[in-house]
Amino acid sequence: MSDGFANEDKSAATVVKAFKGVTWDTPQLAAGLVTAMASGKLDFMSGRYLDASWDIEEYIKDEGNIRVKDLHRVRLHVSDEKFVPSLDF
Repeated sequence: MSDGFANEDKSAATVVKAFKGVTWDTPQLAAGLVTAMASGKLDFMSGRYLDASWDIEEYIKDEGNIRVKDLHRVRLHVSDEKFVPSLDF
């Protein structure tokens, strides 16, 4: 720890407590996700965000909801107030 920062030890303890019990992504999780994707089980997730730490079966059970609500998409939101140049050539 650095000297001179007020409540630094309290902040560090808060972070340690917040992450207690968290499972971080591992090579095995990524390999399992890639295997499921290659099998075609997750074809409905094409173009959508996948998290290797999520249970693959949960994605599959929630397929209808994911499709209907168009979930797990990464989107770019641009303000209407800002100038966006036209791509017309």
